[in-house]
Amino acid sequence: MKKYAPRCTVCATPLADTSRGFKKVLRAIFGRTLYCPHCKMDVPKASAVVMGETYGLHLTHLKLQVRDAAMQLARLDLNDALRAIEPGLSREQINPAHSMENLLQFAREVYRPLLLEQAKARHASLEAGLRRDATGRATAAGVWGHSSAETGEREWDLLFARVGKDQYIVYQAPRPVAWLHEAVRLKRGKGNGQGAHHGSGVQVLPRQKAG
Repeated sequence: MKKYAPRCTVCATPLADTSRGFKKVLRAIFGRTLYCPHCKMDVPKASAVVMGETYGLHLTHLKLQVRDAAMQLARLDLNDALRAIEPGLSREQINPAHSMENLLQFAREVYRPLLLEQAKARHASLEAGLRRDATGRATAAGVWGHSSAETGEREWDLLFARVGKDQYIVYQAPRPVAWLHEAVRLKRGKGNGQGAHHGSGVQVLPRQKAG
Protein backbone atom coordinates (compact mmCIF):
# COMPACT_ATOMS: atom_id res chain seq x y z
CA MET A 1 0.00 0.00 0.00
CA LYS A 2 1.24 3.47 -0.85
CA LYS A 3 2.37 5.46 2.15
CA TYR A 4 0.91 8.95 2.44
CA ALA A 5 2.26 11.74 4.61
CA PRO A 6 0.27 12.72 7.73
CA ARG A 7 -1.92 15.80 7.21
CA CYS A 8 -3.57 18.40 9.36
CA THR A 9 -7.16 17.42 10.13
CA VAL A 10 -8.31 21.03 9.63
CA CYS A 11 -6.51 22.27 6.49
CA ALA A 12 -4.93 19.07 5.10
CA THR A 13 -1.43 20.55 5.07
CA PRO A 14 1.20 17.78 5.00
CA LEU A 15 2.85 17.51 8.40
CA ALA A 16 6.42 16.55 9.22
CA ASP A 17 8.49 16.49 12.36
CA THR A 18 11.15 19.20 11.98
CA SER A 19 13.12 18.07 15.05
CA ARG A 20 16.69 16.86 14.55
CA GLY A 21 19.00 14.29 16.02
CA PHE A 22 18.11 12.55 19.27
CA LYS A 23 15.11 14.82 19.81
CA LYS A 24 13.62 13.63 16.53
CA VAL A 25 14.10 10.00 17.58
CA LEU A 26 12.35 10.65 20.88
CA ARG A 27 9.44 12.43 19.18
CA ALA A 28 9.10 9.59 16.67
CA ILE A 29 8.81 7.09 19.52
CA PHE A 30 6.89 9.02 22.17
CA GLY A 31 5.41 12.05 20.41
CA ARG A 32 1.64 12.07 20.17
CA THR A 33 1.16 15.25 18.15
CA LEU A 34 2.42 16.94 15.00
CA TYR A 35 2.51 20.70 14.55
CA CYS A 36 0.63 22.38 11.69
CA PRO A 37 2.42 25.61 10.68
CA HIS A 38 -0.63 26.80 8.75
CA CYS A 39 -3.19 26.41 11.55
CA LYS A 40 -0.52 26.99 14.23
CA MET A 41 -1.79 24.11 16.31
CA ASP A 42 -0.81 20.62 17.43
CA VAL A 43 -2.64 17.79 15.71
CA PRO A 44 -2.95 14.32 17.26
CA LYS A 45 -0.56 12.10 15.34
CA ALA A 46 -3.03 9.23 14.98
CA SER A 47 -5.66 11.56 13.48
CA ALA A 48 -3.09 13.15 11.18
CA VAL A 49 -2.06 9.73 9.88
CA VAL A 50 -5.68 8.80 9.11
CA MET A 51 -6.26 12.16 7.40
CA GLY A 52 -3.11 11.66 5.34
CA GLU A 53 -4.21 8.23 4.16
CA THR A 54 -7.79 9.18 3.28
CA TYR A 55 -6.84 12.49 1.65
CA GLY A 56 -4.07 10.76 -0.27
CA LEU A 57 -6.42 8.08 -1.61
CA HIS A 58 -8.97 10.65 -2.81
CA LEU A 59 -6.21 12.76 -4.39
CA THR A 60 -4.85 9.70 -6.18
CA HIS A 61 -8.33 8.92 -7.50
CA LEU A 62 -8.71 12.49 -8.80
CA LYS A 63 -5.33 12.32 -10.53
CA LEU A 64 -6.24 9.01 -12.16
CA GLN A 65 -9.45 10.50 -13.57
CA VAL A 66 -7.73 13.63 -14.90
CA ARG A 67 -4.81 11.68 -16.40
CA ASP A 68 -7.12 9.15 -18.08
CA ALA A 69 -9.27 11.91 -19.56
CA ALA A 70 -6.27 13.93 -20.76
CA MET A 71 -4.71 10.92 -22.48
CA GLN A 72 -7.85 10.42 -24.57
CA LEU A 73 -8.03 13.99 -25.85
CA ALA A 74 -7.38 14.78 -29.50
CA ARG A 75 -4.78 17.43 -30.25
CA LEU A 76 -6.49 20.63 -31.40
CA ASP A 77 -5.34 24.07 -32.46
CA LEU A 78 -5.98 26.77 -29.88
CA ASN A 79 -9.13 28.21 -31.42
CA ASP A 80 -10.75 24.78 -31.80
CA ALA A 81 -9.76 23.91 -28.23
CA LEU A 82 -11.38 27.08 -26.91
CA ARG A 83 -14.61 26.31 -28.76
CA ALA A 84 -14.57 22.71 -27.54
CA ILE A 85 -14.36 23.82 -23.92
CA GLU A 86 -17.02 26.51 -24.21
CA PRO A 87 -18.21 28.58 -27.19
CA GLY A 88 -17.17 32.21 -26.85
CA LEU A 89 -14.24 31.44 -24.56
CA SER A 90 -11.27 33.77 -25.09
CA ARG A 91 -7.54 33.26 -24.67
CA GLU A 92 -7.51 35.66 -21.74
CA GLN A 93 -9.82 33.38 -19.75
CA ILE A 94 -7.70 30.24 -19.86
CA ASN A 95 -4.48 29.09 -18.22
CA PRO A 96 -1.78 27.03 -19.96
CA ALA A 97 -0.65 23.71 -18.55
CA HIS A 98 2.74 22.84 -20.01
CA SER A 99 2.83 19.24 -18.85
CA MET A 100 0.66 16.49 -17.43
CA GLU A 101 2.06 17.23 -13.99
CA ASN A 102 1.09 20.90 -14.41
CA LEU A 103 -2.46 19.84 -15.34
CA LEU A 104 -2.68 17.59 -12.29
CA GLN A 105 -1.45 20.46 -10.14
CA PHE A 106 -4.30 22.67 -11.39
CA ALA A 107 -6.81 19.98 -10.47
CA ARG A 108 -5.24 19.43 -7.05
CA GLU A 109 -5.32 23.13 -6.17
CA VAL A 110 -8.83 23.78 -7.48
CA TYR A 111 -10.34 20.78 -5.73
CA ARG A 112 -8.41 20.95 -2.47
CA PRO A 113 -11.56 21.98 -0.50
CA LEU A 114 -13.50 19.01 -1.90
CA LEU A 115 -10.67 16.59 -1.28
CA LEU A 116 -10.63 17.75 2.32
CA GLU A 117 -14.37 17.16 2.57
CA GLN A 118 -14.04 13.69 1.08
CA ALA A 119 -11.27 12.89 3.55
CA LYS A 120 -13.67 13.89 6.34
CA ALA A 121 -16.27 11.46 4.94
CA ARG A 122 -18.65 14.17 3.82
CA HIS A 123 -20.83 13.76 0.73
CA ALA A 124 -18.64 15.66 -1.74
CA SER A 125 -18.02 14.30 -5.23
CA LEU A 126 -15.50 14.64 -8.07
CA GLU A 127 -16.38 13.11 -11.42
CA ALA A 128 -14.69 13.38 -14.81
CA GLY A 129 -16.25 13.35 -18.26
CA LEU A 130 -15.33 13.76 -21.93
CA ARG A 131 -16.87 15.83 -24.68
CA ARG A 132 -16.88 14.27 -28.15
CA ASP A 133 -17.52 15.81 -31.55
CA ALA A 134 -19.62 14.32 -34.35
CA THR A 135 -16.74 12.09 -35.47
CA GLY A 136 -16.30 10.60 -32.00
CA ARG A 137 -13.09 12.45 -31.13
CA ALA A 138 -12.66 13.51 -27.51
CA THR A 139 -12.21 17.28 -27.86
CA ALA A 140 -12.50 18.46 -24.26
CA ALA A 141 -12.65 17.03 -20.76
CA GLY A 142 -13.74 18.24 -17.39
CA VAL A 143 -14.08 17.47 -13.72
CA TRP A 144 -17.35 18.28 -12.02
CA GLY A 145 -17.01 18.96 -8.33
CA HIS A 146 -19.86 19.20 -5.87
CA SER A 147 -19.37 20.06 -2.22
CA SER A 148 -21.35 18.67 0.68
CA ALA A 149 -24.45 20.13 2.29
CA GLU A 150 -22.27 21.30 5.16
CA THR A 151 -20.54 23.77 2.83
CA GLY A 152 -23.56 24.84 0.80
CA GLU A 153 -23.42 22.29 -2.03
CA ARG A 154 -21.17 24.49 -4.12
CA GLU A 155 -20.08 23.47 -7.62
CA TRP A 156 -16.68 23.57 -9.34
CA ASP A 157 -16.28 22.85 -13.05
CA LEU A 158 -12.68 22.53 -14.27
CA LEU A 159 -12.39 22.07 -18.03
CA PHE A 160 -9.39 21.36 -20.23
CA ALA A 161 -8.38 20.58 -23.80
CA ARG A 162 -5.17 19.44 -25.47
CA VAL A 163 -3.25 21.83 -27.74
CA GLY A 164 0.11 20.05 -28.06
CA LYS A 165 1.95 16.81 -27.41
CA ASP A 166 1.88 17.46 -23.68
CA GLN A 167 0.27 20.91 -23.63
CA TYR A 168 -3.20 21.78 -22.36
CA ILE A 169 -5.40 24.77 -21.74
CA VAL A 170 -7.37 24.90 -18.50
CA TYR A 171 -10.51 26.82 -17.63
CA GLN A 172 -12.28 27.09 -14.30
CA ALA A 173 -15.85 27.90 -15.20
CA PRO A 174 -17.66 30.48 -13.05
CA ARG A 175 -20.99 28.71 -13.55
CA PRO A 176 -22.24 25.21 -14.39
CA VAL A 177 -21.27 23.93 -17.85
CA ALA A 178 -24.10 22.08 -19.57
CA TRP A 179 -22.15 19.40 -21.42
CA LEU A 180 -20.17 18.34 -18.37
CA HIS A 181 -23.26 18.17 -16.19
CA GLU A 182 -25.01 16.14 -18.87
CA ALA A 183 -22.11 13.70 -18.74
CA VAL A 184 -22.50 13.32 -14.99
CA ARG A 185 -26.27 12.94 -15.28
CA LEU A 186 -25.90 10.17 -17.85
CA LYS A 187 -23.35 8.41 -15.73
CA ARG A 188 -25.61 8.37 -12.72
CA GLY A 189 -28.57 7.31 -14.82
CA LYS A 190 -26.81 4.38 -16.44
CA GLY A 191 -25.11 3.23 -13.26
CA ASN A 192 -21.89 1.93 -14.77
CA GLY A 193 -21.03 5.20 -16.55
CA GLN A 194 -19.55 3.50 -19.63
CA GLY A 195 -20.08 4.26 -23.29
CA ALA A 196 -21.11 7.34 -25.23
CA HIS A 197 -24.56 8.81 -25.41
CA HIS A 198 -25.13 9.34 -29.13
CA GLY A 199 -26.15 12.85 -30.00
CA SER A 200 -25.09 14.38 -26.71
CA GLY A 201 -21.43 14.79 -27.52
CA VAL A 202 -20.44 13.56 -24.09
CA GLN A 203 -18.96 10.46 -22.59
CA VAL A 204 -18.44 9.76 -18.90
CA LEU A 205 -15.30 8.05 -17.73
CA PRO A 206 -15.86 5.05 -15.47
CA ARG A 207 -14.79 5.45 -11.88
CA GLN A 208 -11.31 4.17 -11.17
CA LYS A 209 -10.18 2.53 -8.02
CA ALA A 210 -7.57 4.60 -6.24
CA GLY A 211 -4.60 3.32 -4.32
